[in-house]
Amino acid sequence: MASTTKIVYDPADGLPVMEVGRWVTEEKHRIIKRYIDASWATRRKYKFQRTYVDLFAGTGRVKIKHTPVFADGGPLAAWNMAQQRPGTFSDFFIADAEPKFLEACDARLRKLGVPVHSKVGRADHTY
Repeated sequence: MASTTKIVYDPADGLPVMEVGRWVTEEKHRIIKRYIDASWATRRKYKFQRTYVDLFAGTGRVKIKHTPVFADGGPLAAWNMAQQRPGTFSDFFIADAEPKFLEACDARLRKLGVPVHSKVGRADHTY
């Protein structure tokens, strides 16, 4: 699937990132944090299957438009936030319709030691 999203490369790891507006990252991180904070105590009761699911994973990192700033995208932000709350997730399932994006996100998560499963495809075909 061809994407119209502007792609640049993160100098930290040489992998592609999507260029997004600042509000996208701020809003998504706020939502992820609220989700983790609201659900972590319940999730800790389960020994298995505490899976984080992101069907629009993207590249895992983003560049903020009109700035030199690179930041974590949703899956990396979720992993880093979850480290503040032990037992939040046992593994991650990520998907994206763009193979190049998913490969970058998968590589970034694996580098952090995240138990990740990934699948290329549209959200309505990958769940």
